[in-house]
Amino acid sequence: MDNVAQSAPILQDNFGEVFYTSIKSTKNQGEYPEIPVTPLGVAGISASTLDSIVLSSNTTRDKLLLQNKYKLNRQLKDALCVNGVVTKKVVRNCLKSSISKEAEVEIHLPKNGAAIIKNVMTCKNFWQCPVCRTNMLKQKRKNIQSVVNKSKTQNLMVTLTLRHSREDSLEKLVDGLQKASSDMWRDRVWQKLKKQYKFDWHIRNLEITWGVRNGWHIHMHILIGSLSKELDIGDIEEKLFQVWNRLVLKYKMKQLDRQAGVNAILAENASAYLAKWNYSNEMAGQKSGRGDNVSIGDLEVDVLGYTINPEYKGYTSLEQTRYLLKEYHEGFENRRFLYPGGRYNEILKEVEEAQELKDEDEEVIEDTTVVFVKSNFWMKLSYAGYSMDFVSILETRSIPSALDWLSSKWKNTGEILDNVRVVEHIKDSVNATESVSATALSG
Repeated sequence: MDNVAQSAPILQDNFGEVFYTSIKSTKNQGEYPEIPVTPLGVAGISASTLDSIVLSSNTTRDKLLLQNKYKLNRQLKDALCVNGVVTKKVVRNCLKSSISKEAEVEIHLPKNGAAIIKNVMTCKNFWQCPVCRTNMLKQKRKNIQSVVNKSKTQNLMVTLTLRHSREDSLEKLVDGLQKASSDMWRDRVWQKLKKQYKFDWHIRNLEITWGVRNGWHIHMHILIGSLSKELDIGDIEEKLFQVWNRLVLKYKMKQLDRQAGVNAILAENASAYLAKWNYSNEMAGQKSGRGDNVSIGDLEVDVLGYTINPEYKGYTSLEQTRYLLKEYHEGFENRRFLYPGGRYNEILKEVEEAQELKDEDEEVIEDTTVVFVKSNFWMKLSYAGYSMDFVSILETRSIPSALDWLSSKWKNTGEILDNVRVVEHIKDSVNATESVSATALSG
């Protein structure tokens, strides 16, 4: 049922609260609040995409990482685009338009958790887009944990490394590691280990860091699910070192030593597997490089820091940081992040099919609020640099506060009324029914 407010004068500075509460308290039809409409200012169109990052001149890495991680990811993407690190059109336009001109962008606001944006175009570029990467990692973690729970295996983490120096190019290291690892799955040593210790499934990914002393450091993590009750970690590690060192030499890379070539440990926490890739310990499930090394995420945070404050102190200069990230993007272009093996996909499919059957049997009633934004207006907000900040305020404050903020940036309040509406879904805990109140912000 659509509830609309009685006509009432509303001041610009409390636009959100008065408008929102008046709409919720009336059942009159066909009338809308009379809000003073001012022309759209020049700033609404020409504002920088980073206009909303208001931090002091002594911005530090710690201050950046204290932000809501979803907001931080959006700011990272904008900073990478502004500084020319990311030039792909599809990545630059990610989240800036709806899936069609007819579809409204939907901002779902659960009582607990981050906002979920629907009907918006995404680039799905894992390597270059921090926003899409975070969403994809969240699902990958969930998938891995589902496979672990379903298979009930004993799990081990194997790390394969390479010796390297500052002179080794990233492309050479990535190419050599992937060729050697591809050969390993067919090697007789791996096949014997797989049979002896009943390896049921595995999944692998690449981790990469950079250091001033030795340049790029790349290694592969392999999470293995074993059905064996007795795993001899020392035996597995020794035999894998033999085959790994042989294959590394085959592809003209440096001789390995026993200290660094292969490491195998029991993996008690499967979700920690994907935590090996990302920004820093301050952000849940994410990690920085060890010692003098820094992760790709650390370098991305530095680009944002330099963008906000030219006096920012990063791991290296802005110019070198940009160069390293562009080299990284070129080195990982068209490569996959995760490589499943054994029965991994089969087990995951069983889990997904079981979940689909469960969903069909249950009536899902969402306790959530949805903010709808018309396609053309979302695009205007995006290119003015306001759309994702609007989402962040909706996440962390309230709808009235978000509307107040939006009206302070977008002076034409009439355009907000024409293009934004809110629908609340409230779950009745007693009768398990759903009541709906629609806040119509447009005719």
